[in-house]
Amino acid sequence: MCEEAGDKSDGLVWDSVTYRTHVRRTSKRKWERSIARAESADAYAKSQYNPSVAEQRIQCIEMKCARGKIGFKISQTDHGENFFARIDADEWLGVSAGEFTNYVFVVKQRGGKVHGYPITRSDLLTRKRARASDVDAKPSKPC
Repeated sequence: MCEEAGDKSDGLVWDSVTYRTHVRRTSKRKWERSIARAESADAYAKSQYNPSVAEQRIQCIEMKCARGKIGFKISQTDHGENFFARIDADEWLGVSAGEFTNYVFVVKQRGGKVHGYPITRSDLLTRKRARASDVDAKPSKPC
């Protein structure tokens, strides 16, 4: 298990409930047949993590990103801070907007809860207003 997962010394806690909303619709069979990718193209669909990627690995990635150890900070709001990371992986991390992706968007809420989800490069640039130089930076190998 990743050391980031159990570290609560800074008050950060991984939000496993929100995580589950990004895995519950995706079975390995749907993933292998690209059905999950097609379903994520729906405007109201949530992005989905690859069911082959362990929950502990996702937790490690999201917590390292929220702690600023990987990825980049995009913005700070009254509710918390937003980060993203591009992950160097042997397989796709997730699907979003009909595309396979290795980008993760992470929200660190002011109360300490951390959650994230797969996001496309395009959405990072347009909807989240991340800098292109950050988005195209070398991927992180976190866990």
